[in-house]
Amino acid sequence: GQVSDTGLILSDDSQAEVFYVFSPTENLILHRARILKGKFKVGDDVKLKVDERRRLDTMRNHTATHLLHSALRRILGDHVKQAGSFVAPDRLRFDFTHHRILSEDELRKIEGLVNEKILESIQVDVEYKTLDEAKKLGAIALFEEKYGEYVRVVKIGDFSMELCGGTHVKNTSELGFFMITHEGSISSGVRRIEAVTGRMALRILEDMKKVLKNLSKTLEVGWRDVPSKLEKIMLENRNLKKRIREMEEKMISSAEAVHPEIEEISKVKILKLILENSDDSTVRNTADVMMNRLKSGVVIIFNRKNGRISFVVKLSEDLTKFLDASIIAREMAKILGGGGGGRKDFAQAGGKYPDKLNEAFEKAKTMIMSAIG
Repeated sequence: GQVSDTGLILSDDSQAEVFYVFSPTENLILHRARILKGKFKVGDDVKLKVDERRRLDTMRNHTATHLLHSALRRILGDHVKQAGSFVAPDRLRFDFTHHRILSEDELRKIEGLVNEKILESIQVDVEYKTLDEAKKLGAIALFEEKYGEYVRVVKIGDFSMELCGGTHVKNTSELGFFMITHEGSISSGVRRIEAVTGRMALRILEDMKKVLKNLSKTLEVGWRDVPSKLEKIMLENRNLKKRIREMEEKMISSAEAVHPEIEEISKVKILKLILENSDDSTVRNTADVMMNRLKSGVVIIFNRKNGRISFVVKLSEDLTKFLDASIIAREMAKILGGGGGGRKDFAQAGGKYPDKLNEAFEKAKTMIMSAIG
């Protein structure tokens, strides 16, 4: 599960960048590279220069997977077994067998135990044993792996011992810090933990610190008080939303008590209602209430406010075959000295001549009569 090293291949006059190393068959290692300058030929003496910073980051994450594996078994139980892993310079991924989602408390304990072992500065030892010797010592092996007579054993004090061919740090303190970034399910009975160590963990901590600092500044409280302040704001927000819903329900109830004018033209019912100083949401909600009352027809609701006039036109679905609310609204708005638009079943518009309300309404009636026939 560990990604390959990268680096350079150097000779006296040539240079190549290695971006991938792999082994297609036993005892054969291939380097995939791009030539940066010069050219190479069989028999050249070359120097291989590994990207040390990248390798160290990868080593930190690989050793972290071993610590994580042991921490999972200690906290969740011996039923936990590795089901896959991915180790890169900037992150690690560890898949394991487990039957349920991990609680926040379990994740905190797992993360804490790994960091405890990092702080203990435990030496990481690598030894070569026969497969039988390693198994007798209690080394954890992957059942799907095929091992030779001799195996490589990576031992971290009395906390972890696994068969592994990857690169590792010499001491757990080199990991610096371990942080779980995600936990979730990938298939039935298999879960995945993603985590970071070292420089990437510090980078994420810096980002989190910056966010917390900005929140603290915005909320005008100390960083320790940010959670309680946010809870207070969220509670106030919920209460405000509740009050808004109650007010909307009250306004809708009031609209239901209103007795609008209803005319019938060519078997099409046209409802007209005039409101005073209402907000847009109230006008829209009232239109919905009126249409529910009308079932089939055209609802036109005017609203006079601050010396201007606005209105909505709402059509029942059966009338959209013959009429278009947006066209009706635009023609009415021209009379009212304004504009507007919308969809076939609902449109809103307005203008600056509230005294021409009746003229605009008559225009709508004429258009409906012309369209219906």
